Amino acid sequence: MPKIITGVERILIPALFLGLISGCAVKMNAAVTMPANESSILRYRTVAVFPFKSRNGVDYTSKFEAVLASAKENGKNIFTVVDRENIDKIMKEQQFQMSVSDPDSMVEMGRLLGAEAMWTGSSDSSYSEAGYTEKRTRCGSNGKSCYDYTVNCVKKSVSMDLTPKLISTSTGMVVYSSRISETVSAGVCSDDSRQVTRNELEFAALEKILASFRQDAAPYDKNVYLELMSGAGDISDKDSKKLLNDGLGFAKDKRLDRACDAWKKALEKSPEAVSPAYNYALCLEIKGDYEGALKSFEKLEAVIPPSGFFDRFLDMFSLKSSRSRLVKEAVDRNKKNLENRERLKAQMGK
Repeated sequence: MPKIITGVERILIPALFLGLISGCAVKMNAAVTMPANESSILRYRTVAVFPFKSRNGVDYTSKFEAVLASAKENGKNIFTVVDRENIDKIMKEQQFQMSVSDPDSMVEMGRLLGAEAMWTGSSDSSYSEAGYTEKRTRCGSNGKSCYDYTVNCVKKSVSMDLTPKLISTSTGMVVYSSRISETVSAGVCSDDSRQVTRNELEFAALEKILASFRQDAAPYDKNVYLELMSGAGDISDKDSKKLLNDGLGFAKDKRLDRACDAWKKALEKSPEAVSPAYNYALCLEIKGDYEGALKSFEKLEAVIPPSGFFDRFLDMFSLKSSRSRLVKEAVDRNKKNLENRERLKAQMGK
């Protein structure tokens, strides 16, 4: 059945829309530590990295090693990476012929290196060029006598696949393998002062691939943006309204402690007010008190009525989120935060 809009709604919709576009929602930034995507990798903390099979194998291997060596938790290295000189020395002394298809050789090499597992892998890349033209405009020294012309350009693209493998030295079994792909492109024209090379595009693709692999290998930080509530319609106390708005101002200036203190005071003066209660619960979330935050959000969820017409309007245009939507998302997010915390503890052996 078609949606019927009343005369009142016809008047209020444009007014509400103009009010929304006059100011964007205030958001706070929070860093959340996420568990590694692949727990199997974290079972092996002392590892060796063997050269990857690729056209730039030495450089790729070095960058891969750097990703593992830079992974930290509370300032401490997560992985111990066997020094490459030791690998080369032992292979030369033992006249060792490395073969990832031979489990016995992997086990023997791991024993000699003192490594729990060894990384190896390969990469493939393809390169393509496609011509096109771009328009330019040139004018005389007086700014007049302008004319258009075209220049020849080339779109250069590299598609790369990297397939890292982790092999246990106690069993010779592959315990992790993944194919990670990226495509990077750049357009260069005949009048550009600098041309982009294939190698540059390949290394740009590799950086993206390694960023993806980093999330598989170890816990990582993720930035999330949390939308604040600004509505004061349920606040009758003038001081509470001022404190709510003061907190929003402090949040805009990235002064989180001052903002949280203002919302806490507003909540003490007006315990039933939704916006300061929600914003202060976000403070708890940002500080890592997910239990306290979840309890506060669930309390709000129980008292906030279902979305009405104007709430649905807010959600539809995504300029600001309705209260009910924000609280529901916060409840779900903090349940997930608690799950991730348990996964992190399990992964790091705590």
